[in-house]
Amino acid sequence: MALNAEVLLCHGEEEESDYYLQFSKNKITFEGVSKSKLTNVFFDESNTQVFSIKSGDFTEVIVKSPNPSFCKKFKIEEKGRVISIKFSPDQSILALQRT
Repeated sequence: MALNAEVLLCHGEEEESDYYLQFSKNKITFEGVSKSKLTNVFFDESNTQVFSIKSGDFTEVIVKSPNPSFCKKFKIEEKGRVISIKFSPDQSILALQRT
């Protein structure tokens, strides 16, 4: 099952306003969370990236973003369920937390 997310993080015009989400014309399509917990999805609002994590013999990481240079797909060794994942702003460091 695939889900569509169209998200753009914006800041209001007034100094005291909160951040809000605005739908964008650039959609990001990703696989949804599975009931078996073999697939999890994370969103990094600072880099506007969606991470789809598929567990199995290896952990497959699919990163989607409105910015094509921030999209990636790779596999890492399976060592437990991923509970948090993000790239550094320059995309050179991957931070990953597992159970």
